[in-house]
Amino acid sequence: VVAITSQTGDMQKELNLVWDYLLPAFGEHKLKPDQEAYSKLQKRLSSLELPVYYKNSSSTLEDEISGKTYKFNSNTAQLQMLKMEFNDTLASLSIKKNSAEYTLNFTPGKWHYDTTELPGPNLVPNKNIEILSPFKIAGSYTWLDNNSVELTLRYIESPHTETITCVFLDNKVGVAFKNIFTGTDSIKLIEGIQQ
Repeated sequence: VVAITSQTGDMQKELNLVWDYLLPAFGEHKLKPDQEAYSKLQKRLSSLELPVYYKNSSSTLEDEISGKTYKFNSNTAQLQMLKMEFNDTLASLSIKKNSAEYTLNFTPGKWHYDTTELPGPNLVPNKNIEILSPFKIAGSYTWLDNNSVELTLRYIESPHTETITCVFLDNKVGVAFKNIFTGTDSIKLIEGIQQ
């Protein structure tokens, strides 16, 4: 049995790796134990980590927007409120979606491991994802430019990732959510006003 849990736009490429490398490695006889190879494998597996996209760790806007609350009119993402707070090592994003409040933590340039009740993109039948919560997550962020921050939220026990982009301008914020199910044409900034 081969189980593949990956978020990819080209699943055929993943399957080709199974046929090209795994299948030819199978033989008719059981392999003898190889402690040295097993130790190398354990070391390699313990060091594997998804890369972090990183451009800038800070913006001159951080002090200005930190702790400010932004409210949203009715929208398809059901986003009602957003607030970001920055300190030397962490960015905390508080959001209210569909009348529930969540706080997500992100670190610049590396992963911050945590849990959340916020359901992410998923393939659970009938959308009963809440029965699996709390969800293990890893969060990282980078400033794309002085006004735009990109927050990456990986759902660890799932192949899925949510990318949240916030663009700050004067007393407004534009927020976009992107994941594997979001078509490029459907990504739109949701506008919020500072309260």
